[in-house]
Amino acid sequence: MVGKALDEAVIDRRDASSFNHVQRNSKDEPVINFRLLDSYLMYYMNIRKPHKLKDREWAELVQSLHYIRTQESKSSENPQ
Repeated sequence: MVGKALDEAVIDRRDASSFNHVQRNSKDEPVINFRLLDSYLMYYMNIRKPHKLKDREWAELVQSLHYIRTQESKSSENPQ
């Protein structure tokens, strides 16, 4: 269920940075580090218990966090 919700939450499939949280194991299978993503949600978005969220809510917050961090990165590269 989380996999489907996470797939739906990807901002732009052409944007490789959308998949920074997905790694490959020795069998070249995709592996998602949920503990790391939960830590990001706690640190950056002050979500106390991300593991208690519904799958879709969790995936939407991961999407929002990715969007925010991407915009921050762009603005730091191109200060106005």
